[in-house]
Amino acid sequence: GLHIFGGSFMKRIFSLLLLLALFAGLIPAAAAFSDITAPDELFAASALQAMGIMEGVGGGRFAPDEFLTRGQFAKLATLAKGFSEMKVYQSYTIFADVRNTTWYAPYVNAAVRKYKILQGYPDGTYRPDNKVTFGEAVTILVNLLGYTVADVGPFWPADYIAKADELGLTDGVSLQANDSIPRGKAAILLCNLLLSDTKDGTPFIRTAFSSVK
Repeated sequence: GLHIFGGSFMKRIFSLLLLLALFAGLIPAAAAFSDITAPDELFAASALQAMGIMEGVGGGRFAPDEFLTRGQFAKLATLAKGFSEMKVYQSYTIFADVRNTTWYAPYVNAAVRKYKILQGYPDGTYRPDNKVTFGEAVTILVNLLGYTVADVGPFWPADYIAKADELGLTDGVSLQANDSIPRGKAAILLCNLLLSDTKDGTPFIRTAFSSVK
């Protein structure tokens, strides 16, 4: 039965199904991944693949237990916002270790300059190959919804995780601040983001995909 999804994540699934119906022909992709056993991760991964936000690793696999890097998460976060201006944001270098010739440069640069959702380290690096932590990831998602330190609180990452919990961003995901994020859990976080409202009350998905009315 549907109870296998558990918790408030299940309450949101029907909303996302309705939204996905607006993307013609996308639902059949739902059974694409053979290596995901958790139903909520399978749904989330399939939905994100259908929307062009998160892809598998080839061969019908999603690698749900593989950890994401900071460079990879910058890509996912910006694509969830509807980012498509790769050439514009690959024409310069912001961080010494994110040269404009790297695949992740446009996503990191856009996250900094266009969306203002992340920042690097005091030494001027971004460390794109480091595993992204749960605290870092939820901070980016809370920022995407339009919240600032003034709204959230000064204690990082605890205040951001508390805000993410309050907003429902972490429904279905139980990780500690410094934990690395498996791809399957990241998919759930991103689906929660798509189903959340921004600070001003606008459904986030409308701000990212103009076809959603």
